[in-house]
Amino acid sequence: MFCIESVKPEHAESLHAAIDSVAKEVPYLGITAAPPIDWFANQIAHHCNARDPFFVALVEQKVVGWCSAIPIQIDSMRYTGQLYMGVLREWRGHGVGESLLNTTLGNAWKNGLCRVELEVCRSNTNAVRLYKRLGFVLEGVKRNAFHANREFDDLLCMALLLRMDGSATIRSPSRERGSISANHSVPNISADGWLIGST
Repeated sequence: MFCIESVKPEHAESLHAAIDSVAKEVPYLGITAAPPIDWFANQIAHHCNARDPFFVALVEQKVVGWCSAIPIQIDSMRYTGQLYMGVLREWRGHGVGESLLNTTLGNAWKNGLCRVELEVCRSNTNAVRLYKRLGFVLEGVKRNAFHANREFDDLLCMALLLRMDGSATIRSPSRERGSISANHSVPNISADGWLIGST
């Protein structure tokens, strides 16, 4: 059983370990290891008072997944959030990613975002299926834009828009697979490139 909570400073060490594990296992984050822990913890602490959607999935206080929709820091694009997420290998296929994504999107709309966008490798078929199932639409393709393990991959540019009536096509989290915390005070994190990618 897992629960979803907004990220907090006390999650920094476990979140750092989760990012490091996923980065070393698959190429999709665009990095091969997490950034230095001191810098990482400082970033978490610095942004924890902001209201950007950023959630973690916890199992006995261990981070097993994360998802965020970071607003673009340009005035004319501040209503657009960029999606970053990942799930530990042993927790994939248990509804963690879908629950994280649903919670993050719901909070994004609540906090004024009108668009959430992402880039995902074409070969990351599980992630692509999840995004399509939750309503993300393919907007373009960056051909051979991603290179890892001596191979090139296309990056699919996808986005989900908030409808004019204030709603979006978002499925409810799977309650039977996990529980969602009632705590939705959402802090922020740096939009630096070490969180690029989706898993």
